[in-house]
Amino acid sequence: MRGPVAIVTSGYPVLDLVARDAAEASVADLTHKLAKQSVLSFLTSDKSGGASRLPFATTGHPITDPLALIVSFYGFVEAFSRYRGFNPDLPVALKKVTETV
Repeated sequence: MRGPVAIVTSGYPVLDLVARDAAEASVADLTHKLAKQSVLSFLTSDKSGGASRLPFATTGHPITDPLALIVSFYGFVEAFSRYRGFNPDLPVALKKVTETV
């Protein structure tokens, strides 16, 4: 492997937000190859392989699917943060810049 993928080693977490477009097969294939190298690989695709499939929303259109993937990602990140005992609305060592009145 070359480029940025070369720094990914065993146990390294990789999350691929895979859109349903012409690149889906190649991105999913790369993620599955990383999983075979003991990389913690997760993806948003129905393409079967060694990576763990994450639930995701789809619109049925390749132009709008990336927007739906981001919505899925934010829901996942919030749930994961809360599962780990963190409050995403009160980040540790970070003062929110804006306040809602």
